[in-house]
Amino acid sequence: MKILKVSIVIPVYNAEKYIQQCFNCLINQTDKNFEVICVDDGSTDGSLKKLNSYAQKDSRFKIFSKPNGGAGSARNLGIRYSSGEYTLFLDIDDYLEFDAIEKLYMIAKQNNSDFLFYNFITENENKEILKKHDFANYTSLPKKELIKLLFLCKLPFGPHQFIKTSLIKDNGFLYSEEIKVNEELVFKLRLLDYAERIMFTDYTPYHYIKHPVSLSKTFDLDRIKDRDIIISEVADVLHKNILNDNEYKILINTYNVSRSIIFSYQLCKSKTYNFWIAYAYIKGMLSESLYEKLSLIEVEENLFTGNIKFLYKILKYKCYFTYVCLCRIYAFVDKHKISRKGQ
Repeated sequence: MKILKVSIVIPVYNAEKYIQQCFNCLINQTDKNFEVICVDDGSTDGSLKKLNSYAQKDSRFKIFSKPNGGAGSARNLGIRYSSGEYTLFLDIDDYLEFDAIEKLYMIAKQNNSDFLFYNFITENENKEILKKHDFANYTSLPKKELIKLLFLCKLPFGPHQFIKTSLIKDNGFLYSEEIKVNEELVFKLRLLDYAERIMFTDYTPYHYIKHPVSLSKTFDLDRIKDRDIIISEVADVLHKNILNDNEYKILINTYNVSRSIIFSYQLCKSKTYNFWIAYAYIKGMLSESLYEKLSLIEVEENLFTGNIKFLYKILKYKCYFTYVCLCRIYAFVDKHKISRKGQ
């Protein structure tokens, strides 16, 4: 019996306008030995109808529908029904190169890879490149360092890995359905911890689309709670790989500061709250959660990305007004950069 090489798991929610581009890249793959498992997560537009129309024409497309529960729960249903030797997670508004399945499977098989990181490109809706993400330089790092970098989001924890399905299913790994944002981080950290053969490739098959609309969507203040949930769910993985208590403490502090800065930046770029409400909330949140725990003193600054490192220096001097102004400026520049190309 012929082995099914790859299961492509795609959560779908109100994404009718993106389905054609995403599915076209799959239909035209050079290697046809794969299945596509689409899970409609309670869409209220025409997504499910459009998904079913593809399934009627191509038996490789398998469509499931469930009440809305978030991307994590949709991916979990997809995992349950996946039967390929490898699993690839794809977001419905993104797309792959036509030779993605062929090349990723070949690379994974040649190296007997459990967990394969690949490069990706961030682009706008006009397919113009905003950033190229290259992770091939991490090849020689030990697992401990990879786990640190993934935990601090310096390695991609989104759908940018080619994973042996047995690694997922044999260990019963599933996405957290409690976490609202970054639910993939816990899942990928556990997989990375259990993986024996971790590989990197300089191949770039994945196109991540950044949409301007996401910059102004309703902001949920409860998202900050995910920070503590994530820490509690991966504490055992971190302790297992980071034996030194002081190093563990600094890593947690660095994560807390980094996620708080990202949260406050996202709050500032949201249109849900005006400047002064954002300022009051951020001042209270940062002073209470970071200064009382001395997190701003005991961090590993070189693990911050560029903007976070700069904003961190502002926070050290408690310049909250300046901090909120800078977040707003960064948000404006980010939105302008995404929207400007192609005009």
